[in-house]
Amino acid sequence: MLLGSMTCILGSPARADIVEYREKQDWEAAVGEFTTIGFADLPNGTWVTEQYAHLGVHFVDGWDQVVYGEITFPEDGAGLVGGEQIDIVFDEPIYSIAADFPGGLIVELYLAGEMFYQSSYFGGTGYGNFGGLLSSLPFDGAVLRDDDQYVAIDDVHFGPPIPAPSALCIVSAALLAPRRRRRP
Repeated sequence: MLLGSMTCILGSPARADIVEYREKQDWEAAVGEFTTIGFADLPNGTWVTEQYAHLGVHFVDGWDQVVYGEITFPEDGAGLVGGEQIDIVFDEPIYSIAADFPGGLIVELYLAGEMFYQSSYFGGTGYGNFGGLLSSLPFDGAVLRDDDQYVAIDDVHFGPPIPAPSALCIVSAALLAPRRRRRP
């Protein structure tokens, strides 16, 4: 809370502390509430753009296609294949993102169009890999990519929106305000 208050007062962005997870159960325990998109609700071959706008998620690069395959996408038999990357924009800033994927994955986090973090390389070879991030600062965009110029994800998971910045300032100020004692 103190960090939120300092950001409000100073008006400058703070440094993000980000934890990377390679084990799904550890990420889930740290994040708590999250939403999953599995892509199995769309027909094979669908180009994904605004189909998940009702969840506050937009796939904006226009090159992401639903592909079915039980071996490649063991979570539910469907996944998303992008060209060089999968660009995701969120309506509200969030603090966590993760994916189940075949092969490898690098995740970049963005706020207001500026990248502020690039993950280490998750995965390697084979299927059923997992990579997740938990950030102390919110982000409103993410790029998922692999070093081999071809990225695929089985499911994508993302955290709930954080409170609006003004709400964080009010809460932080209230916590930092000196407490007055009542005189008897």
